[in-house]
Amino acid sequence: MAYILGFIYTDGSLIEYRNGYHGLDITNKDITLLKSIKKKLGAGHKIGKKERGYRLQIRNRSIYRDLLMLGLIPRKSKNIRSAEVPQKYFSHFIRGVFNGDGSVMV
Repeated sequence: MAYILGFIYTDGSLIEYRNGYHGLDITNKDITLLKSIKKKLGAGHKIGKKERGYRLQIRNRSIYRDLLMLGLIPRKSKNIRSAEVPQKYFSHFIRGVFNGDGSVMV
């Protein structure tokens, strides 16, 4: 789950829908990876095709609240917080970040 959290930090976003629903939106070019995340989260939602890849939308208040408690925030593009990840799982979190949009620049 630390890997998935890292992936969500880079390729996901928390969504507050106008109709009151709260959820998670993950976009990526690798549909196999999205299917794996969908399965691990126990989501029954469909994966849709987008212009630049695929999108998994999970409308689930408890997942939304859990992600908030772990440090993720809506509209995080310019205001991301550090994740609350135990040290023993931190390497898995970082792997998820790199598999998302992560990179290192020197």
